[in-house]
Amino acid sequence: MQFDNFEALKQEVTEHLIESKIEEALNLEPVRIITNESIKDILSLEEARFLESEGFTITKFTQDNPFGCYALDDFKKARNLHRTTQYRLSQSYNVVYRIEKSFNSGFSIVSQPALELDQNQINNHGFYNIPTHTQIVSLYSPENQNQWSQPIAVPAGRHVTNSLNATNQYAQGCFEGMVAMVNSNGEVFTFRPFDNARRLQASARGLCIPEVSTENFMQAIQMAVISNKSYLPSADSESKLYIRPHIKAITGGSGVAKADSYAFVVEVFPFGNYFANRETTLDLVAIQGTRRSTPGGVGHLKYIGNYARTMKHKELAKAGLVEGFEGQKFNDVFYMGDLKQTPLTQKLKITGEVLEEDAAGNLIFFRESKSGVEVFTPSLSRDTILPGFTRDSVLEICRSKGYNVHETHISFDMLKLVDGAMIVGSAAGAVRISSMSYKSETIFFSREQEHINIFYDIFDTLYNLRRGILGEFENHEIISKYPFKIDIN
Repeated sequence: MQFDNFEALKQEVTEHLIESKIEEALNLEPVRIITNESIKDILSLEEARFLESEGFTITKFTQDNPFGCYALDDFKKARNLHRTTQYRLSQSYNVVYRIEKSFNSGFSIVSQPALELDQNQINNHGFYNIPTHTQIVSLYSPENQNQWSQPIAVPAGRHVTNSLNATNQYAQGCFEGMVAMVNSNGEVFTFRPFDNARRLQASARGLCIPEVSTENFMQAIQMAVISNKSYLPSADSESKLYIRPHIKAITGGSGVAKADSYAFVVEVFPFGNYFANRETTLDLVAIQGTRRSTPGGVGHLKYIGNYARTMKHKELAKAGLVEGFEGQKFNDVFYMGDLKQTPLTQKLKITGEVLEEDAAGNLIFFRESKSGVEVFTPSLSRDTILPGFTRDSVLEICRSKGYNVHETHISFDMLKLVDGAMIVGSAAGAVRISSMSYKSETIFFSREQEHINIFYDIFDTLYNLRRGILGEFENHEIISKYPFKIDIN
């Protein structure tokens, strides 16, 4: 079957069966769909290359993966080819190939073969990304009338962009971190995805990036989980599927100005516990003279530059090179911030130091008092701390248990009055802190079992809530606000 041009190719679409399930799952008008045939039987290599030159792609769908992934017979030979010349060379039963036009503004993807893992490998995978079956992509550009395109599933792989762009030159990019978990009923839940959508929108606004609508965000998240469901950890494990939505500029970079084209991408990978397990404890240190953010800055936005400086600090901490603690190795770093206050007896402002956050998440402290358990966390009022959803959830869990919650300014010396501490975050969940060190002083938290049990209670409740095990909150509004079920069947 030969075609002189693509118009002739499109005329053939009515001769082939269109599977309603695939079309409905995609929610896109197909340019051409071919079923139960080999692409080799339909197109020559020359015709595939012609489609490539016209900006069209060939995508493979099966009943097990209705959102599609690219098909390769020989990854070693084909992995370095442009994605649209990678097409199936052999017959396959019950396969749908879709030819569609996608991408512009010089953005493309070099496909990578999915890393096939057995269930045990999935359950015990480390916290690092791997090529899964698909990633979800939406583009914003002048060619798209300055609108975000419909999210589509494309193969995992490397992004190809202009060598100069506003992300790699001026950090015009932002991201989110989420998890999906499987409960004992085989149900898949994500945790507070609508809040992730709103925070990504806030980060985008702060960086002069077009906002992704909540509808597109939610569609992309669900597509990413469904099309990569074979990477979901099993219900009897403590592992999770990490979800990383992110926006980056794909143009610009040669002048200090915003880009005109962006990519919104959702990628996933499985991982075990970020900090080992429920019994893990961490020793933290703050390095004198360092600040992660300052008032009036961007510390409250989840933007790509927020964490770059922490890498050097963590390297020093783990190597035992922190001044005042030479030779002592730490698991992670935390940060102090400057608080300006005006005493009633003075007109001049004085500056003091208060706790902000850990490099990997928010800080929460607790103590037992005569009136019950009191919980403390640094205030967000100065816009220097990332407003974490795990932080917010833990505070709400504590309130539901009758604990007194205080969002306030906390000095380092105040930590001598608390019994326990933890880091909370999307990947970390909740991790107990053993000690915190600053300016040659170390504060050790209680090792009494009754205090550790307070942490365990918070940890277990958060874990169950994120997994969709909701018995403890049968009549609580948390059920309607937080867990979001994804139907993967």
